[in-house]
Amino acid sequence: MTTPKEVEIKLRLDPNKVRDFVESGRFAGVKSVEKHFHTVYFDDEKHHLFREGFELRVRGDGERYIRTLKSTDSVERSEWETEAADGHLSLEDLEAPGVEKFVKRGLALRAQFSLDVDRKTWDVAAGGSRIEVALDQGKLEAEGRQKQICEAELEL
Repeated sequence: MTTPKEVEIKLRLDPNKVRDFVESGRFAGVKSVEKHFHTVYFDDEKHHLFREGFELRVRGDGERYIRTLKSTDSVERSEWETEAADGHLSLEDLEAPGVEKFVKRGLALRAQFSLDVDRKTWDVAAGGSRIEVALDQGKLEAEGRQKQICEAELEL
């Protein structure tokens, strides 16, 4: 089985420049889609997943939950996704290389931080490829602290 890959670049944006970004002309005639996401990232207390080069999240959009395990090794990353019927988190049924060692260890996973974002996406054709451009605006929460985020993401 081939490991799914994604190529993704994230860019921080000045919240005061979002209008310039959206109205840059690059999206002229391209329909956008808007959604709200609540995402929770998980690891154990000692961050074993992160130390081994993985991040694990559950993302909900109000209609369904998707559990995603990603490698953190580069801009081109491996990614495994499955539906999480009720937001339930488990590593047991993920078919990803290296995950079995975490299941054997019985990692006590807990929420590390969460993101609430409003996302606007465009599918842009460029150079024979399709690029998904996403604009995320929202907040990150961890241990009772919050930080506003504003970023663009380019995914091939």
